[in-house]
Amino acid sequence: RVAMRAAASGRLLKISGQVLGGRCVTSQPCVGHSSSATDVRTPSATLQPEARISEHPMLIGGKLVQASSGLAAPVINPASGEVFTYVPQASKEDLDLAVDAATEAFKAWAATPFAARAECLRRFGKLVEGKKEEIARLLTMEQGKPLAKARQEIGGFVWSCKHYADIGELKPES
Repeated sequence: RVAMRAAASGRLLKISGQVLGGRCVTSQPCVGHSSSATDVRTPSATLQPEARISEHPMLIGGKLVQASSGLAAPVINPASGEVFTYVPQASKEDLDLAVDAATEAFKAWAATPFAARAECLRRFGKLVEGKKEEIARLLTMEQGKPLAKARQEIGGFVWSCKHYADIGELKPES
């Protein structure tokens, strides 16, 4: 048995025969696994979507909705292997509705003057920046990404929102 500290969960995990950082517990490369030194692999679970309400509904056509099937899929923290939330298990029909709604919304968005679109982008960047720590923690839990890297990713996204709002409307080449 090997014991390790799972930084993301702050608790001791006992691992026997699992893969740590792309290596078997014996420190030899494992066949069929990546050799990334940053991967922490936990036992893969065969978790199925469940009939439940997700705390994170989908936005389709301006409305927050659950999956039409009523199913929600588990989101697993890769550091602990534990489910930490559920998200709607979208069906093909849900996807078709979302694409159709986005196609319609794009028509109005494209007709919106650039200054209004730019202000919307700046505002969105500021809203994300205001929730930077919360989003960074969620990224870390979902992806196993170090918290510092998650903060950098969010900072880059916020910068991009401001940058693309500030560069002005692009003119077609003649």
